Amino acid sequence: AESDLVGNSFLNILFSEDKKKAVRFLKKGIDTFDNFQEIKLFSAKDEIIWVEIKARKFTDEDKNEKILIIVKDISKQKKIEVNLRETEDRFKKITDTIPEIRFWKLFNPKKYEEALQSSYEMLQMVIENIPQYIIWKDIDQSYLGCNDNYAKLIEIEHPENIIGKTDEELLLDKNQIQFNKEQERKVIESNKVVFHTNESWIL
Repeated sequence: AESDLVGNSFLNILFSEDKKKAVRFLKKGIDTFDNFQEIKLFSAKDEIIWVEIKARKFTDEDKNEKILIIVKDISKQKKIEVNLRETEDRFKKITDTIPEIRFWKLFNPKKYEEALQSSYEMLQMVIENIPQYIIWKDIDQSYLGCNDNYAKLIEIEHPENIIGKTDEELLLDKNQIQFNKEQERKVIESNKVVFHTNESWIL
């Protein structure tokens, strides 16, 4: 609540490891809002929240120097970054099991990186050119991405705009939303792929 923050030091709500980082940022020079710093703070429920802070010095009516701090919640963005890194790590582990890739990595690192990049580009090209609607989500069932066909289906301008959103924010039919949740939860809990299912959607 606002009353809990008034009179309290900003540093008191920061994650202990980030306090020095925040102090360095504030001392470094905050004459404009051009610079920012990513840090972690605690919510009222003692949950860790990733935020981006910008700060600027100003002088009040009594000529006292003060600092205006703007805080932006970037927790969803950080969660997506972690998921993407984990996906890349899994992809690299898979490629490391292929003898040809292991050979390239050991004797020709540049060729290995080129092969890895080509694989990403090929996968992206396939996703964007097949007629199916493709989406991918994290384990909390928030969107991590989609192809152009799905973006057009739900009438969003760019596939990137779907990142971090949920079905509740994008779909109108409550039954469809509930069905999606149940089916996705089954896959997550069983860790098994489901093939050849037909669905009728109301958008």
